[in-house]
Amino acid sequence: MEYRDGEANDEFLTRSDWPMRARVVREVLSESQELWMLKRFLSMRFEKSPPSPHLDRLHERIHDLSVHLPPERIAEKRADREQPGEPEIRWEIAEDRHGALVGQERIAQVGAIGVLEALSLPERYFGRHK
Repeated sequence: MEYRDGEANDEFLTRSDWPMRARVVREVLSESQELWMLKRFLSMRFEKSPPSPHLDRLHERIHDLSVHLPPERIAEKRADREQPGEPEIRWEIAEDRHGALVGQERIAQVGAIGVLEALSLPERYFGRHK
């Protein structure tokens, strides 16, 4: 949903059960929002299955969001473990970086979130339509 007025925005992937602060965007996703989404994607477990264009798209998105993870931190974490698990390492780094950024962002969102949470339930879940 767009930042101030809660208009629906179909350019972003979101779920209506995510917290409001994770669903509100300005013109683009902030770094902390992208890190939050990356953590959610990395938490998903996939069974070995036939190739799927949907999973390919998700893996591409994970790769794109991983730009926020410094390669040197990934290498450090890998070196510290006997059996490094790539998704776990990336999740830990995303968690650390997200935590450092989200506090500042929440302060900026306080007013907008209050207004959006006062919307009717359908508008709160799906945004206002133009």
